[in-house]
Amino acid sequence: MTDWTPSYTQPLPRRLARSARHLLPLTVWLLCASLVVWLGLLDDNRATVIGIVSSQRASIITPRSGRITTVTTALHETVQQGQVIARLDDTALRLRLTKTNQELAILRAEIQKEQADIAAQAGRRENALELDATIERRRRTATVESARLTALATRAEIEEVRIRAQGASIEADRVASLAVQGLAAPSELVRLRTVKDALNRRLTELQNLHTQQNARTTMFEKQLAEFQPTTSTPTGVETSLTPLRLKLQKQAIELEQIEYLRNQLLLRAPIPGQVTEIAVTEGEWTSSGQVVATIVATKANSIFAYVTAPQSQWLQEAASLEVQTAARVPLGETIIRSISPTTVRTPRRLWRDPKTPEWAVAVELAPTGHARPGDLVHIVCSSNP
Repeated sequence: MTDWTPSYTQPLPRRLARSARHLLPLTVWLLCASLVVWLGLLDDNRATVIGIVSSQRASIITPRSGRITTVTTALHETVQQGQVIARLDDTALRLRLTKTNQELAILRAEIQKEQADIAAQAGRRENALELDATIERRRRTATVESARLTALATRAEIEEVRIRAQGASIEADRVASLAVQGLAAPSELVRLRTVKDALNRRLTELQNLHTQQNARTTMFEKQLAEFQPTTSTPTGVETSLTPLRLKLQKQAIELEQIEYLRNQLLLRAPIPGQVTEIAVTEGEWTSSGQVVATIVATKANSIFAYVTAPQSQWLQEAASLEVQTAARVPLGETIIRSISPTTVRTPRRLWRDPKTPEWAVAVELAPTGHARPGDLVHIVCSSNP
């Protein structure tokens, strides 16, 4: 007799749960595969490279050798364009001005002697007509040279006062910053400001006087040019004053050089920005061309991406270029400004091995409004669909 075993049909929920246990691994695998394919398609449409936000840098160098007497700024301080960063010693320039004043005093004595000779010669007239014309021309010529000398002496004093005013202004600003920190007495600040104001007033007075003296010299030169004696003037009249005239021209050139050197005493910031390096200290001797300080602009002026040749091609063919922060926060779109024709050395911070330099194609892009100098950013290239 055959054994008979009864069969029972399982409920539908149990059969579905059993089937789900067998299908779940396959479903997960298919979902992962789909995700990989989707990411691959996304990468085909959106390639990313790393960029560095750059800004303008400027180094302040000494135009000539000299000792640094004052450093007016501190590290990481924000400065404006044209602001004084440091000042060179003015001792040599003061000595040069003293020598110039001595030379002008000697010339003044020579002109006074020439004028005295003219007066004495006028008292010993023999041929009245010819001698009168000769004396008058010598007198007018001596008057012109005397006026030029007076104007040169005033200009020398102007340069001296300017040098002193420069020093007083910088010292007053330095003491003012110390007074804010409680490191300088208010009375010292008041004294320095009083000295500075007095020098500025004196400078204004001398400049007005110099303007008047130049106008007076121009008038005398015009009178000399318009003088036409009835007889020919002997050539000795001109030759006797030629050495004096040449000496005056030499001193005028000397004052031009002093003014040029005075302008070089103040080392100013060429751009607005932040001081990132101060390479000298007060009292230190510097050579011509030595870097005194470095200033970096606080506003970005470009973004540099260092890429391979294929990546540079992607950048050029991209439909759009978006700048993102390291945290993938969008900063805006950018455009390519230039691409280096050859590979260049990349910044050290981008090297995989700190001891092994790397080379790449440099791509310069326009900065976005919120990019900060020095930050690493992502350049996302979106290709055409």
